[in-house]
Amino acid sequence: MTDQYVFEVQFKGKNDNSQIKSRENPLFVIIGGESMTEFSKLQNELKRCDPPVPFKVQYVDEEDDVISIDTEDEFQEFVKMAKKRSSRGLLIRLILDSNISKDVPTLSTSHQSSIDYEDKMLQDDVKSSIDYEDEMLQDVVKSSIDYE
Repeated sequence: MTDQYVFEVQFKGKNDNSQIKSRENPLFVIIGGESMTEFSKLQNELKRCDPPVPFKVQYVDEEDDVISIDTEDEFQEFVKMAKKRSSRGLLIRLILDSNISKDVPTLSTSHQSSIDYEDKMLQDDVKSSIDYEDEMLQDVVKSSIDYE
């Protein structure tokens, strides 16, 4: 029988609909040891928890610090801590955080929808600014005509 790890999984951040996704009660997940051999395998297991995607995997260490897992080396450090906690029958606290910057590696294969959203927001801001300036200019012209 392979090792099993019990995770307390919490979601942090926004889901695809830009709504805050939170759980008052964390989700408890049991993951077999075979999924703890590579970071990508753990990520695939965590996808089954229906997290807001893309997400960054973080864990809470023994000093209650939140540590991000971005590389295989960081994942191996996490595995050491997880094995130690698991051998003592303790939960392993994970955070799936969707509040991530674009330069952070994620499960997402495309950031196109995020880029499209930002482009639309920028276009809306520019349009609003132009509309405001046009309105101000019209008021100035109208005032000068009324004054004459």
